[in-house]
Amino acid sequence: MMRRFFLPGHDIIKDHPTMTGAEAHHAIHVLRCRPGDKIGVLDGAGNEAEAVINRILPDSLQLSVTARLKSNTESSLRIVVAQALLKESKMDAIFRQVIELGAAVWMPFVSDRSVPVLGTRQLIQRKERWESIARESLKQCQRNRLPEIVSPLPFSEMMSACHQTCDHKIVFWEKETNPCSADMAMKSGNTIAVVFGPEGGFSPKEIENMQLNGFITASLGPRILRAETACVVGCALIQYFFGDMGQNVVDNKTKID
Repeated sequence: MMRRFFLPGHDIIKDHPTMTGAEAHHAIHVLRCRPGDKIGVLDGAGNEAEAVINRILPDSLQLSVTARLKSNTESSLRIVVAQALLKESKMDAIFRQVIELGAAVWMPFVSDRSVPVLGTRQLIQRKERWESIARESLKQCQRNRLPEIVSPLPFSEMMSACHQTCDHKIVFWEKETNPCSADMAMKSGNTIAVVFGPEGGFSPKEIENMQLNGFITASLGPRILRAETACVVGCALIQYFFGDMGQNVVDNKTKID
């Protein structure tokens, strides 16, 4: 598989861009790239290309773009993943996997039973960590658009944001008996919020508030899943029922003349 690297939007549109910074350091000193190697470049905003390395300098690579690409790996379904804060390592692992599943928005929030209580500095560090994970994951899973990362919100603001921006809203709850199905999203529109609770689950008041605000509760089966398992399973089901995981994609990249 061709190695992929990020280039800023103003560079990727050039025929002979120069790669610098952390991406160049990784290519030169970690991956040991050489002149003549073919690589992929993307800007995280949908632009993608194939390129060849012409010259390697101590801290940069001079490239020539050989083909512009149009990718079909982005889902037509805009999935907003609202996840109650979990312990740091769990949140990082979940985020990485929901990017692979095509999530467009990552919306962490604080619920009644969330264990982490983050200060301002911790919130900044956590978001920076997620931005780094997003870039790494995008290169691995062949997507070309970075997900939007929302700073952790209070529960009420999460509800409000989902209500204002999403056509459909589903919350997975361990006490619900009705399974997730293709019949759940009845309104038109392609933006769907999927909401997941913390390790201890949602409080009864939180569920009541979401139901009063148009959230549909759904089950993930008779077994109690760990919070990190529930999020991945729920997102996969949503992508299968309403997105592109139920379709067979033959060729996910085409060259642009």
